[in-house]
Amino acid sequence: MTKQEISQILEGLVNDFIDEKIGKGEVVDKLITSINPLEIYNLENELLITDCYFAIKHLGEDGYETTIKELVYFRECFMGIKKYDTEQKNQFILGQI
Repeated sequence: MTKQEISQILEGLVNDFIDEKIGKGEVVDKLITSINPLEIYNLENELLITDCYFAIKHLGEDGYETTIKELVYFRECFMGIKKYDTEQKNQFILGQI
C-alpha cells in the first residue's frame, strides 16, 4: 500500500467519524482491517500519517482517548488548511491557537 493510499484511508476514517457516519468501535475496526501496522512502522518522516494512525487506534482506550479536537486538526491537515506540526497540534488541542 502506498503512502497516498494510507493517507486517503486515514482521511476518510477521520471524516466519517467527525461527521458521525461511524462510531468509535467501527472506526477502529476499519482502521485495523484496512491498514497493516507494519506499513505504518515502515514509513519514515510521515508524522501526520503515523500520528493519525495511532490517534485513531487509541480512540476508545480508557486513559488514552483521542479527542475530537485532535481529529479535527488531522482533518484540517489532510485538507491542506494546516501543515502538520506536532507542537502546533498540541497547542490546537489545548485551545491555545
